[in-house]
Amino acid sequence: MKTAMLIAAGAAALSLAPAAAAEPPTGYVDYDPIELTHEEGRDRIKARIADTAERVCMSPTRPTLRARQLRQLCVDEAIEQAEAQLERHVAEMRARRLASAAETAPG
Repeated sequence: MKTAMLIAAGAAALSLAPAAAAEPPTGYVDYDPIELTHEEGRDRIKARIADTAERVCMSPTRPTLRARQLRQLCVDEAIEQAEAQLERHVAEMRARRLASAAETAPG
């Protein structure tokens, strides 16, 4: 079973987006919930988060110093938000596993 995590670019992305854009660009990172259960899997998800953030924050203009700064800010914000989502998903998965174990424990 695959799951998707939303990657939303931060406010800096609006400065990079075409003038008609009202919403920051977004992307999705697919992952298998089993990847949440071990460090190697979470590292793979984090690598996909970084790749997606790079794509989502792509600047359509010629890269000036200011555009590069805004792009990096966008990437940093997107990664920070996505990794917070990842940590919530990990915590929820652990809570479900503990609850399941408690329900099946003899007693």
